[in-house]
Amino acid sequence: HIHTPASSCFSDKNVSPDDIISLALDKGLSAIAITDHNSGEYIDMIKKAAEGTPLTVFPGVEITVGDAHIHLIAILDKDKNTRDIGDLLTTLGILHDQYGKKNTFVQKTVSEVIEIISSKNFNGLAIAAHIDSTNGIFDDMEGEARKEVIKNPKLLAAEAIDYEKVYKFLDGSDPNYQRKLAVYQASDNPYLDKDGKIIVTGEHSGEHNINGIGYRYSYFKVDENISLESIRQCFIDPSVRIRQSFEYKEKIHPFIKKVKINSGFLNDLNLDFHNGMNSILGAKGVGKSLLIEFMRFALNQGSSNEDIEEDHEEKLSKQLGQYGQVEVTIQDETGKEFVITRIYDTSEDSPINVLDSTSNGTIDVDISSLFPVLFLSQTEIIKIAEDPDEQLKFIDKFFDFHRYINQINYLEAELKKLDKSFADSLEAYHNEKSIGKILE
Repeated sequence: HIHTPASSCFSDKNVSPDDIISLALDKGLSAIAITDHNSGEYIDMIKKAAEGTPLTVFPGVEITVGDAHIHLIAILDKDKNTRDIGDLLTTLGILHDQYGKKNTFVQKTVSEVIEIISSKNFNGLAIAAHIDSTNGIFDDMEGEARKEVIKNPKLLAAEAIDYEKVYKFLDGSDPNYQRKLAVYQASDNPYLDKDGKIIVTGEHSGEHNINGIGYRYSYFKVDENISLESIRQCFIDPSVRIRQSFEYKEKIHPFIKKVKINSGFLNDLNLDFHNGMNSILGAKGVGKSLLIEFMRFALNQGSSNEDIEEDHEEKLSKQLGQYGQVEVTIQDETGKEFVITRIYDTSEDSPINVLDSTSNGTIDVDISSLFPVLFLSQTEIIKIAEDPDEQLKFIDKFFDFHRYINQINYLEAELKKLDKSFADSLEAYHNEKSIGKILE
């Protein structure tokens, strides 16, 4: 939700499309919607400036509706342009000489405008702009009219300033609205002071400025090729696909980044892996299982099953060969990279070398502590599935018993004390009864 000099309330008319694209990229934004007040004048210029950059630009417009001047956002697909927004405005009754003026308003109801945005002619997304502030549905509509708009299934989302406040009304639990509506935050690029706060009084109050781009933003779970349909899917399933900026914490997961093999059956193999899920596909006998065995070897992660370990050693001997080398590059949970190299040498127990890519120095470290990993061969999976004892061993690998050993030892000692105390008490009781009989 970004304004440009096409909006009459944009403070600096000298800002160029290149300036807007450059700042959006500097802020780390992946997609923006150009939504000037009742205008699409700058859309083609912004799209041209974004060519060759990773930024996705959606054409849109912020429409002022009815006597209450309610603001709605319309977003069209990224292949649309200034003319398409002009067609939408014409359909709504806004003439060219009224473009860009905040106080120009459509003489239709909010629901009627939502229907037009969503119609087959435009197939756009209808969104309630800054729903909890001036010209927002919550602030400037009330009663049945407001309920009717919120319940309109073609209103797909609400843009909020105070997310928590808005969400509690639109999470599906409020009896007045009885609807779960997607809620997200966007900047509206307000005019910010030197401390980065919105100017709410004085000369620049209510104005838009380039320095407010990215002031508020949200995360959407979309494809790499961001499309209007992917945004629509986020609005349909917001609990899974939308996160506010304060909700999202980037997590770095350890993963195998690269594998290089310099001899044997997979000689000259050089593979890069994705940091998510990887699938190794290929015909029978091309070395899929062998690749797993070689990585298992390099990361020193053998099998506890004697038969499997013997098979593993045989494959190394025949398919990697004496002095064959496997190099595995890993990234740990802090983002640091390590290059682990192991040479198959039966005379020296196959030495392992670990290079810290940050310091470019060799380190002495336990691989299992540096990069805990679990490899399972195809045969090993079958054996585990068929043997209940192997299944228990497998599950136990995921449970750290060491953290409980001290507590177990303490409880065992306490039980021994209690057992002795009970035995002493029982003996004393019997002695007392015996003495009583003697006295009689």
